[in-house]
Amino acid sequence: MKNITRSMLCLVATVYIVNLVSAQTVKPLNWGTQHVLSSKILNEDRELMVVLPEGYEKSKHHYPVLLMTDARQNIRHTMGATDVLSRTGDAPPVIIVGLVSKNRMLDFTPTQDKSNPENKSGGGEKLLQFIKQELLPYIESKYRTHPFRILAGHSLGGLFTGYVLLQHPHLFDAHIVISPSFWWNKEEMVAKAKTFFQQQTHLNKTVYFGIGTLDGYGMRQELKRYVETIKQNHPKGFRFRHQEFEGEGHMSAPLLVTYQGLKFIFSDMTFPKSLVNNYSNQAFDKHQKNLLKKYGSSMKQTGEAYFDLAYALVKVENWDGAAYVFQQGIKAYPRSIWMMDYLGRVYIKANKIDKAIATYEKAIKVSEKYGQGKIKFFKEKIAKLRKKKTNK
Repeated sequence: MKNITRSMLCLVATVYIVNLVSAQTVKPLNWGTQHVLSSKILNEDRELMVVLPEGYEKSKHHYPVLLMTDARQNIRHTMGATDVLSRTGDAPPVIIVGLVSKNRMLDFTPTQDKSNPENKSGGGEKLLQFIKQELLPYIESKYRTHPFRILAGHSLGGLFTGYVLLQHPHLFDAHIVISPSFWWNKEEMVAKAKTFFQQQTHLNKTVYFGIGTLDGYGMRQELKRYVETIKQNHPKGFRFRHQEFEGEGHMSAPLLVTYQGLKFIFSDMTFPKSLVNNYSNQAFDKHQKNLLKKYGSSMKQTGEAYFDLAYALVKVENWDGAAYVFQQGIKAYPRSIWMMDYLGRVYIKANKIDKAIATYEKAIKVSEKYGQGKIKFFKEKIAKLRKKKTNK
């Protein structure tokens, strides 16, 4: 027994625990559904992968649609990105629709390969008509969708996404173009972009271009030339960002580009400076109402956004405004005992002791239910406040 070390005891304990865990019931975790559409336009069956937001079945919300190419390759990291961003309030929850291709070269190229006419290519417009006339109507008939749509594509899929923006700019509200193959047919898409943007005076769309620095000098330069045409002929209302990711290659960049792309698309969800400088509860409600109309009823701000706005109001001693912001923040994040803590402090500053006590009592209930701690702290706060009332 003396020779038994702590590491050996830990090993024994680990094996014992693993054995206990392995004896429990194992259930599969399903992350999505497979659909097969019989397309008259493509004259073939086409596979789709659909992932619904968490809580979809129990809600009545309508959700934006994110359509992505190359589903088998990209859907898992896209699920991770949308999960993180929706939980933090950086983006609303979305319905992910992944398109599975049988022949990527045919699907995503807008024209035939002039250097190799026997190669099957140039089916981009046909695929686009399938998306427009069959795929999107099918999704919208089956699920509670919001009108806001995003198209994301990687490599040849990025070429296709850039093509859709130019050829059918009003089909999607936003685009994520990942490491696009703009070399296709001697950069014909770059030339078309120049003509397209020269003709646009106003275009209310959002586009995010992303690529890794290891993706090759040629592809990076081709993308830069596409983006440069936008800079030279920037339509009003058109939001875009071009970003390179250090140390990322062609196959590793999509994870980061998708995450940052979604974050950029929904970056207007944050509170504008005009609201901070000229705050009123009515202006706050108007901002919220506009975003709910644009992105759907499941939209919420980030927790940091509520804190930042409320803190700006605290600094100018606008206690009623700060309290209102925290109240709305707690509606968005009902488990946030931290917002309840600060709402209580604002009520104390405003000499609304009863409301402060009620807020801390609510915080205790939430903490007890979800095991978040600070119960002793809140009880002490309540005791001090009640003593303060008695001494008056």
